[in-house]
Amino acid sequence: MDHFLAFLSGGGEMGERIRAHDWSKTTIGTPETWPQTLQTAIGLLLGAKQPVYVAWGHDLISFYNDGYLPIIGNKHPALGEPFSVLWAEIWNDFRPIVEATLGGEAQHFVDLPIALAGRPGLPVGYFTFSYTALRDEQGRSVGFYCAATETTMQVLLKQRTLAEHEQLSQLLAEAPSFMCLLQGPDFRFVLTNDAYLQLVGHRDLIGMTVREALPELQNQGFLELLAQVYTTGQPFVGRGLEIELQRIPGAPLEKAFLNFVYQPIINQAGKVTGIFVEGSDITDLKRAELALRDSQVQVQLALAAAEMGVWESTLANGTFSNLRGDDRALTLLGGQPGEQSSFDSFVSRVHPEDRAVLVPAAQQALDPAGTGLLTVEYRVLAHGSHPERWVQALAQAITEGDQVRLVGTVRDISDRKQAEARQGMLSGELQHRIKNIVAMVSAIASQTLKGDDIADRRGKFMARLEALSHAHDMLVATVWTEASIRNVVEGALVAHRGEDKRFTISGPDLILSPRQALSLTLTVHELATNATKYGALSVEAGRVQIEWSIDTPDGIDPQFQFVWQEVGGPAVMKPDRTGFGSRLITRVLAADFSGTVKIDYSESGVTCRLEAPASQVSDLK
Repeated sequence: MDHFLAFLSGGGEMGERIRAHDWSKTTIGTPETWPQTLQTAIGLLLGAKQPVYVAWGHDLISFYNDGYLPIIGNKHPALGEPFSVLWAEIWNDFRPIVEATLGGEAQHFVDLPIALAGRPGLPVGYFTFSYTALRDEQGRSVGFYCAATETTMQVLLKQRTLAEHEQLSQLLAEAPSFMCLLQGPDFRFVLTNDAYLQLVGHRDLIGMTVREALPELQNQGFLELLAQVYTTGQPFVGRGLEIELQRIPGAPLEKAFLNFVYQPIINQAGKVTGIFVEGSDITDLKRAELALRDSQVQVQLALAAAEMGVWESTLANGTFSNLRGDDRALTLLGGQPGEQSSFDSFVSRVHPEDRAVLVPAAQQALDPAGTGLLTVEYRVLAHGSHPERWVQALAQAITEGDQVRLVGTVRDISDRKQAEARQGMLSGELQHRIKNIVAMVSAIASQTLKGDDIADRRGKFMARLEALSHAHDMLVATVWTEASIRNVVEGALVAHRGEDKRFTISGPDLILSPRQALSLTLTVHELATNATKYGALSVEAGRVQIEWSIDTPDGIDPQFQFVWQEVGGPAVMKPDRTGFGSRLITRVLAADFSGTVKIDYSESGVTCRLEAPASQVSDLK
């Protein structure tokens, strides 16, 4: 090669192509005539390891090296093409940049997105490059030198990493458990999420130490635990630990219970640099556990006071088995405390005259269309030092897969049975004596009202006395077991009343039968309990309207209506499943009133409506 063309040496594939190209057919002529500036630029281009592009002359004729081939893509070979032809798809956008460069203003871009043709699978690439003007001997700009680096993969990786970081930050911020990141031996906050801010009262924490941001933690042991984890590098797991926080400035400390972990952050050198804190506020759960514990104690005290025992039995494949209970129940059922008793051995201890009532009572409790309640009274034979006694067993059937459990209570009702026997005897004696009195009054009246002129009066007088006797018989039989509907409703709401303005109760005074009083009491209690948990009574503005009436619609017999209506509560969602309470209301209440019960889960509030023939409701007061 002529030593004058030494600048064209090397350069790999593009060096070969530049040397072999017929430049005489272009506006810049053959390499021997190229000005020194162009020769120097091409020499630098062929010797460079990074992608380099040179545009020269009025037409901005294109030169590029091997490093630039991936940028050219399948447009290669494009040696000698004008810039505006080679990069036609971006010429309109780059023309101002080229003109500014030729005007003497060097250009530099970092990670610029450019949509280049000829690169399948890469519709947009990212590039860091600079344009520097090339000048001739007279100082005129006659082209430019472009050193470029494609950064597409780095930018995409950075974007993906940033997106993942933002997603992680969002997940962290919205996580239901509280989290924070503490840095350094003084435990300085560098990150918190919403749940943590809610826990401590939305304070400004970032950049502050735990001791500065949460001074109330002093002497509660948490600062010492942090120091222990930081010093030893061992995590600490706390379960149900009590903490006192001042969530509002100047307000009293609030007690809370937490499950949490202090996890040390260890660098590559094995040194602890910070602590990650994650946990859950279990205050409500802890209070529920304490309330349950108190409730269990109260139940045990109530059972002891009522001298009741608790028992259960399993029904599988039509057979009762595994009869078990507490010591009181086993004793009342004729067994010994702590023993495992079969159902057959239990039946053998029941008085022979009463065994026949057990099976029908159990069948009624297990009837899918029934209430699932078992109520049965029977005598247990004498055993050991225990005499024969009457007991009452109450139980609820609970279905679990293909098994059914009866869970209930048992109590000694011998005293009640004896009292009933005495009462029956006294009632019979009283009935006999009153009839004798009536007979005596009748005889006196007959003697007093003798004479044909008063025969009609005497007949009426005798009829009235006879009616009085029949009425007495009925009153003795019922033993006066009736209840006012208002007393039933108000009694069922005693635990929920609080301020009376939460409830509006209206309706005429009606008398309910014992079964109606019981089912309505349970229904009102169930509705009030659900309203307190989920409905109108769970918020300050919620109210409950309770109304009952006797209406006579056109063409329909008089109807008794009882309506429970919740207003002002949170939005209502229909439950996914039907529980015991709903079955109690829709089945038992409807059955006891021979009517229908509908529960409407309207978004504005729950409505429970009972409709029954007025004839099913006892007489008005």
